[in-house]
Amino acid sequence: MNIVVVGAGIAGVCTAWYLTKAGHQVTVVEALSEVAQETSFANAGMLTQGYAAPWAAPNVVKQSWKMLREPSKPLCIKPDGSLEQVKWLWKMYGYCNAEDFSRNRQHMYQLGKRNLQLLHQLKNELALDYAGRAQGTLEVFRASGDYQACVDDTDFLNQQGIAHVLLEPQNCNEFEPAIATDQFSGALRLNEDETGDCHLFAQQLKQYCEQFGVKFLFEHAVSAILNDGQSVTGVVAAGKTLLADHVVLTTGCQTKRLLQSIGLDAMIYPVKGYSITVPIKDESRAPQSTILDYQYKVAITRMGDHIRVGGIAEISGWDKIKISHNEETLKMVLNDLFPGSADLEETQFWMGMRPMTPDGPPLIGRMPLAGLSVNAGHGTFGWTFGLAAAKLLQESLSVDYAVQKQSPFYPSRYQA
Repeated sequence: MNIVVVGAGIAGVCTAWYLTKAGHQVTVVEALSEVAQETSFANAGMLTQGYAAPWAAPNVVKQSWKMLREPSKPLCIKPDGSLEQVKWLWKMYGYCNAEDFSRNRQHMYQLGKRNLQLLHQLKNELALDYAGRAQGTLEVFRASGDYQACVDDTDFLNQQGIAHVLLEPQNCNEFEPAIATDQFSGALRLNEDETGDCHLFAQQLKQYCEQFGVKFLFEHAVSAILNDGQSVTGVVAAGKTLLADHVVLTTGCQTKRLLQSIGLDAMIYPVKGYSITVPIKDESRAPQSTILDYQYKVAITRMGDHIRVGGIAEISGWDKIKISHNEETLKMVLNDLFPGSADLEETQFWMGMRPMTPDGPPLIGRMPLAGLSVNAGHGTFGWTFGLAAAKLLQESLSVDYAVQKQSPFYPSRYQA
């Protein structure tokens, strides 16, 4: 088939890769000037199957209230005056029960697990260098009550066979020699998690896509999705009509607006996330892999000779205004756990829009309108799900639509 992929973030580049490997003729159109320039640009860098879980959890209301009152504001909810925001929050609240959480977590874990398997296969096939590390994730708990809750809640990890270990502070230096253990009461280590620079990976995979015949059209914003009411026939991008047998939307938060333009919808809402990237000043004080600070909901990740610190959840609408207070929170957490490790005078401060679904799993597969598919809504796990979601999208093109509607990732599941 002749397929147009709209969007060149990590989802779009991975989708293009698997579609072209399956024998399709692929064109990728992107509004910006290069790949992975928005949400994929400066995320926390985690490839974490064990940590992949929905935000919609049984205790989320209690936790949210606590986070909203924290001076550091790991969570910020600002009414944006839209019915869209109210509906998304209400829908999410409906999934905050043990049954839905357990089911959705299982699906997300399986997707993340498959992603790492595909990444390992790809590294055997291609020469990729994206500052990758396979040294696990260390989640630290400042409050003793939070650590005890973690100790009491490892059933899922045990059931799934996820390699992990619970650690007292003094034992954490075996994995992170420089971490300031006086800042926390205990930790959970997920042994099989990995890290890497998502932006760098997307750039390199794009080059391989081109070698296999994928055409990239940058600075080509899509202004219309062409359809006859029964099926999609192409797109209009930068004033050009691009006809296609099939169109795939891998456009993150913008997927919702593109679908609305043709009378469809996607339950995706933008949740802002922040990061800083700083050069390492003292190697002996720097992290080795990823550290999650449970209280502040911040991840610290080693990326070559830099450190990436990411976190914050800001539910405030579509504007792209960066709040400077969030930069200070990220710096504070880094300095708490790895004092003196980085040159904070050389900070690159970034904000991106996470495309969140209310239940957690992304939207992957064909839409009710023939000739149209979606691979979006990965939330904070675009890098963790990227290859697996793209492979699933490619496979969905040959799956009977009635069967596909039973998938936990079915894009129109909220209306089903």
